[in-house]
Amino acid sequence: IEKEEQFVESLLLKACSFTVEMLESNPRDFVDFLDATSRLRSINLRDLDLSCDATFCLVLNLYHCLLQHSLLLSIEGPPSKKSVGHFKRVSCYEIGNDIFSLAELECCLLRGRMSRPTNPRFPYVEAPKASQNAYRHYALGATDPRINFVLHQGDLSGGPTVPVLTPEVMDEQLNAATSAFLSRQVKIYVNRRTIVLPKICEIYRKDFCSGDPYDCVSFILQYMDEDSQDKIVELFTDEANAPTIKYRPSQQTFLTNLNLML
Repeated sequence: IEKEEQFVESLLLKACSFTVEMLESNPRDFVDFLDATSRLRSINLRDLDLSCDATFCLVLNLYHCLLQHSLLLSIEGPPSKKSVGHFKRVSCYEIGNDIFSLAELECCLLRGRMSRPTNPRFPYVEAPKASQNAYRHYALGATDPRINFVLHQGDLSGGPTVPVLTPEVMDEQLNAATSAFLSRQVKIYVNRRTIVLPKICEIYRKDFCSGDPYDCVSFILQYMDEDSQDKIVELFTDEANAPTIKYRPSQQTFLTNLNLML
């Protein structure tokens, strides 16, 4: 898998070097990138160990590469609430002997053994049920809740960057991406005794133990900065007056392209 892993890493690095403006000024480089993506047909996912970190890194890097590729080629501009379902179900790569869309890479592979979404709304899109059945055997073994915070949806809530995951430092990268996401998305109002969580914590609530919002707060606490941790702990010191948990509304704006997390 090492050869395939390094190829996909290089593909994502190249993809994230482009902007929409660069495609117009220097199309030759992008054509070379498109040629390189055709080599994905030689990667047979059936031959990989779906439970190992290297395969998880490869598939997540592939997903982010396809997301960047698709955003750059979105002729009518970034996806909207109306078009995001089509965008995620039609943007595809041929990998091995199968075709995988963004929605299929996310739902069938990366989230294959995780919980199903609760009332998914923009920008979260489920793969068609037929795909979920057909690609069930490709489900990765990962069930880490941090996946929710590193897997970019293409909208502003994810921030402008994605990491290039490598198995040797994957755990540190997941921690860094999780902390960065939560620092942007979690709001703590001590005076109002309210904690506002990212929308994804509501959609995939069952990834956090029982699905109770307090389980989610308990999980994310370790990834918050010290000041935020102190505020959250303070809100829970009065057991008879637990804080109110709310969720952010869905983000309505998509990015035009992604950059690399340094």
